[in-house]
Amino acid sequence: MIEYQERPHELSSLLLIMASDYGAAMQDRIEMETKKAEFWIEHKDIGAYKPVSDKTLEQLFLMEVTGVGKRLNNCHLYLKGLEKLMSSVKTHLRTLETEAKNQF
Repeated sequence: MIEYQERPHELSSLLLIMASDYGAAMQDRIEMETKKAEFWIEHKDIGAYKPVSDKTLEQLFLMEVTGVGKRLNNCHLYLKGLEKLMSSVKTHLRTLETEAKNQF
């Protein structure tokens, strides 16, 4: 991103690539959240006198479902970081646009 800071066209292309990555990661997250929901439904024991606590279920999910819990956590962090990067690129593009308008 830094190497393209003075080239708006390439920054715009980079933003498009990031948006595509964001969409793919969001699709993965949806699948993982569905697996998480299925795990919770299976293990919550809602009809019991004292159902399993949400915190306990969260920890069980992270431990029992091979890789999905860890991938879900990583995916969440990746999406959050990508959102910040995309926001930074958009802000920089707006700044460049304003500077270009003020030159005329």
